[in-house]
Amino acid sequence: MSVYYQKKFWMGGPVALLLRKNEVDDFLHEFMLCYEKNPMPDDVLFTLMMTERDFVCRQPVLGYEDEGGGSTFR
Repeated sequence: MSVYYQKKFWMGGPVALLLRKNEVDDFLHEFMLCYEKNPMPDDVLFTLMMTERDFVCRQPVLGYEDEGGGSTFR
């Protein structure tokens, strides 16, 4: 859903995904292709990759991050 991407409505983190087992490989492949074209943070790429079949869940919380500072990309 490029409208979210264009308006810079990033998902933020932490990010948790629920995928069907048989869709994991396809999702990872699509993510890696997208990252190779546009190396950017995962939450931005996930927003870019969204389709009409995807949704964002705020409640219930699917993940929790204990903010320790720094970056994954050190």
